[in-house]
Amino acid sequence: GDKLFIGQAGNRFCSFNRANFAVIDLVDMSVLPSPNFNAQVNEVAFRNNDVYVGGQFTQINGTPHPYLARLNAGATPSHSLVSGWPADAPDNSPYALFATSSHIYLGGFFTAVGATSRSYLARLDIGTGALDGAWLPVLNGGVLDIVVSGSRVYVGGDFSLPQSNAAAFGVSGGSHDPSFDFVADDVVKCLALDGNT
Repeated sequence: GDKLFIGQAGNRFCSFNRANFAVIDLVDMSVLPSPNFNAQVNEVAFRNNDVYVGGQFTQINGTPHPYLARLNAGATPSHSLVSGWPADAPDNSPYALFATSSHIYLGGFFTAVGATSRSYLARLDIGTGALDGAWLPVLNGGVLDIVVSGSRVYVGGDFSLPQSNAAAFGVSGGSHDPSFDFVADDVVKCLALDGNT
């Protein structure tokens, strides 16, 4: 890619007024225009020419828009907010996002998404941002990172159920996958897949 998206906690990036979010053009090394978020951005994901942003913010460019947003990277002006997305927002800030061609996965310390009780891990339709009510993973603590590979969704965080701090769930349905029986003694903060997966 030729752009770098940066989530931060602060109102300036280099010498530019960029509140909690910045975009760098890696071709000419310029700082591009971007929306202003009123609080920290925790995570950024990119898919289908859109940028998905999660964090502690409750407003974007002065307009109420809590915790989760979608920006159109190809729009004019660049990186404009996609209004009406998500259809179902979490009730607290996400710390983890992972985008596929059809879904956006979010993890954090939220306990509801839209009007539905859903704790720590959820899946939304990537087009509408509507909660996938048929995907029902169960955890008892916060999720700090997510990766999706094949038929599994791998998560790390601060939980003890279904197993300690790292777990896998099915892409279909969200059931715990006990074949991934690796556990961590302490909080798992980040995950990554190799390039062959």
